[in-house]
Amino acid sequence: MQHRPLRRNASTVLLRKEFYFFLILFLSGVFMYGVSQYLRGVLDNSKVMKLSSCAARFEALSMPYLKDEPDFMVQRSLPEHILHRHSVYFTMSQDVRTKGLHVGGVITQGLSQSDLFEFKRSADGRAGLRGLRGRSLTADQPSALRIVPVLRELDVPVRAVILPILDASVASQILATVQKLVLPALPEGAIWLQDDQLYHATVFHASSHLHPVLATPEDVDAEARAIASVASTSCPIEAVLERIILTSSGVVVACWQATLAGTEPAHLREALRKALPNAPPPEAQMVKEPAILHTTIARLLQPPGSSSDHENGRKGASSGGEDGSGT
Repeated sequence: MQHRPLRRNASTVLLRKEFYFFLILFLSGVFMYGVSQYLRGVLDNSKVMKLSSCAARFEALSMPYLKDEPDFMVQRSLPEHILHRHSVYFTMSQDVRTKGLHVGGVITQGLSQSDLFEFKRSADGRAGLRGLRGRSLTADQPSALRIVPVLRELDVPVRAVILPILDASVASQILATVQKLVLPALPEGAIWLQDDQLYHATVFHASSHLHPVLATPEDVDAEARAIASVASTSCPIEAVLERIILTSSGVVVACWQATLAGTEPAHLREALRKALPNAPPPEAQMVKEPAILHTTIARLLQPPGSSSDHENGRKGASSGGEDGSGT
């Protein structure tokens, strides 16, 4: 039996070619749309930063600008976590006005100023006030004092989940602004500026110095896998800087308002709590408020207008309370 060669209908071939043509055209359109949206986002962010006021910038980002306590109608229109974050930040900003500034006592996580820093006077009198990278913070006005962080080895290392500030330009702008506005008002050796390359927001502790949780290397590996699993199912957190405040214990803090475009910090902390059942409980976490995101920018070691003398290389100052935010 002789088989006849299969003949394709010319119209069928033409339809297939048209189908592939339109498929390629569609995929190209999707790709170009993605590129345009990315470029639009970059340009929009640039335009936002050129706006003259904070209110205009927040409005351009579709975010509420809450300078003070919002009224009832504004409260009803805002998501709960955004409103709560603003309320916590507002309360923190008012503490220094109501309680006054107290530096030198317990300033963070149960640690006092003397637990964290030492003051050393250089032999040549020209050692600058320096940050973690050894960079002079006032290069044009050399200081005779060096503030040196005290490093202490813990029996159980701290294990924490943090969110690093990855935008170097934002970090450098924050540091430069604090230097410009705060340094002129303070005496020599009165402030410790955090390294802007290490800016971060602490999210969750698997073990802290106040609540150590013993773990074997296998336990730590299991924690790392659990954290990676939570991260893989979470969108990036997108946040804007709501305000920079000074707490009553002398900590300069950047307070971030998370947008609706990313993961809610409170939800991320809840997911980590479930993934790490052996971690310190919520009441023992360093960050007490699950919704907030804050970054320590600097620590005042002396109040404005005080003497710059340090007895035996240390400054004796009045005791003060912790700011309670887990900075």
